[in-house]
Amino acid sequence: MESLKEHDLNYSLDLIFDELILEFIIYHPESDPNEIINRIFEELHNSCDFYKNKLESVHSLESEDENIYEVRPAYNLTAEACSRFKKEEEFHYSASGDKFVNVVFTEKVWQDFFTDQTTTVNHVDWGDDCTFRLTFLRSDNPERNQLISPGDMFYYQIIDETKDAWIMITEIYGNKYLKAKLYKGPAR
Repeated sequence: MESLKEHDLNYSLDLIFDELILEFIIYHPESDPNEIINRIFEELHNSCDFYKNKLESVHSLESEDENIYEVRPAYNLTAEACSRFKKEEEFHYSASGDKFVNVVFTEKVWQDFFTDQTTTVNHVDWGDDCTFRLTFLRSDNPERNQLISPGDMFYYQIIDETKDAWIMITEIYGNKYLKAKLYKGPAR
């Protein structure tokens, strides 16, 4: 159960976001909202131990399946491999220790299925070189709903393939890259 201190902090962060950050974005339409939010999260990560600990307790940033890099990992995927990736319909990835999240994927929809029977639905938009953007639509997963809101966008690129997984990256904290495995097929 969440402590009163954590509840008060979460409530305060929600107020700050709703009243200050959104207001700033509304009154400064020339600013990129994603860039503003990324800079805020980067600053929190760099200067707030409570935030870093909370983030790492939700999901470890370093594991066998995920690593953080200062330099963008190389793109080693062929056009043929990217086409195969786009045609696959089921994947899974590691989340919070030994739990896996199953993914059902179509050309335009990415659905996460969690072990607690909750789901998350994202819209998929494709770019060049096996890049894609997920736009969060909805979820009944409590952890996801705490971290993201409808309309939030996440950018990924499939950069390599192994026998049992696709390797993808995403930029985090504005200047680092998270490299993660997206396993082929559903978790068994």
